[in-house]
Amino acid sequence: VIFTSHVAGHFCLAGGFIKDKTAPCNGAIGWQCKKCLFHYSLKRGLSNLIHRYSDRLLASLQTLSVRGVHIVCVSAWQRQQLLANEFPEGQVSVIRQALMSHRLTIPQEQMEKVAPLRVGYLGRLSIEKGSALLLAVIKLCTIAEGVQFVLGIPENSDAAEMNKLKVLQQSNPELIQIHENVTDEAKGTFFNKLDVLLIPSFVMET
Repeated sequence: VIFTSHVAGHFCLAGGFIKDKTAPCNGAIGWQCKKCLFHYSLKRGLSNLIHRYSDRLLASLQTLSVRGVHIVCVSAWQRQQLLANEFPEGQVSVIRQALMSHRLTIPQEQMEKVAPLRVGYLGRLSIEKGSALLLAVIKLCTIAEGVQFVLGIPENSDAAEMNKLKVLQQSNPELIQIHENVTDEAKGTFFNKLDVLLIPSFVMET
């Protein structure tokens, strides 16, 4: 599990890491949080004492730690907050702005090869049926491994859209299956072959 963290509220109930409204805080969650919240308001301080918000926040971090969750921080200060709350150093990475896989090394279990995910669509290719989105999804997913498209397309589809689909199929014959004119009797069998049914239509009536 990878969890990205980028807001102060994941550690500070006051939201700004300003201890007692006077100085920067090191981010360690504990008795100082109970005291600090009274500096923001009596109501906030009492609410924390009654509902134990700071204790529950620390318990949540500890639960993530025990479960082996790997936290990706977008800045070094967040890494320091996690370490200050005894989060294992090996479960924390810092990647600024965006996830770059070559800078993140997480031990991966060897997984057995599984059957491809079968994504299906049944209907005409036309603008109102969302053919542009369908073709975009197919083009994007054929780049990745493990996805196969099973498409039931009737003859009365838009010719230009059908030509685009056939071009994609010619480039990826094993990943794209086209079944023309699926009959009503055959629809049950068609749907049973699928893992996911894609409905890209953006017109409610369709």
